[in-house]
Amino acid sequence: MPQRRVYLYLGVAVLIIIIGVTLRFFASPQSMVSPAGVTVMDKGGREIKGSKPPSIGGRFTLISQDGRPVTDADFRGKNTLVFFGFTNCPDVCPLTLNNISRAMVLLGADANKIQPLFISVDPLRDTPNVLRKYLKHFDHRIIGLTGTPKQVVAVQRAYRIFAQRRNAVGSGSDDYLMDHTSISYMMGPSGEFKTFFSNGSTPEEFVTKIRQYL
Repeated sequence: MPQRRVYLYLGVAVLIIIIGVTLRFFASPQSMVSPAGVTVMDKGGREIKGSKPPSIGGRFTLISQDGRPVTDADFRGKNTLVFFGFTNCPDVCPLTLNNISRAMVLLGADANKIQPLFISVDPLRDTPNVLRKYLKHFDHRIIGLTGTPKQVVAVQRAYRIFAQRRNAVGSGSDDYLMDHTSISYMMGPSGEFKTFFSNGSTPEEFVTKIRQYL
């Protein structure tokens, strides 16, 4: 075999090895960060620090269950626990609100450091009066918020919440459900994103994580 061809094959082999090592480094769990910038876990279940917090939250103007205008500024200086849902939700919303209610009890004195908010994604049906009656079934410290469709869409966008109406087959105009994001956010005293809770988080999981960020 000509010497020039040997050198060519050798060079290609070295290049393949370099590419393989490089790809392995960049694909390693220690270097993976989700597109949104949320801290991720490595294969050992350890949280990978140093990722940039996602852009979640912002200014909003809504209406409370008592019928008064409320803005994000009303909650400055206090941590908030934000969950989006609707009063006609058959399962996820009441379960989550029940778990948050139980978590507030388990938090004891630390419950004074966080304000739970339930923001409706169904402003056409969830009037302040409807919210007030609905939330009587849960912890009294949970504040219900609704608003005009435009106001609700704006706060959904700020918190990156998906919500879409789904009509039941053969139902009337008022008989529908809302498909929506079912995670909860913990926001800091300045309105900054701190962490989130996935759908199905238990009261104990809420408590453990909340205390980590107080």
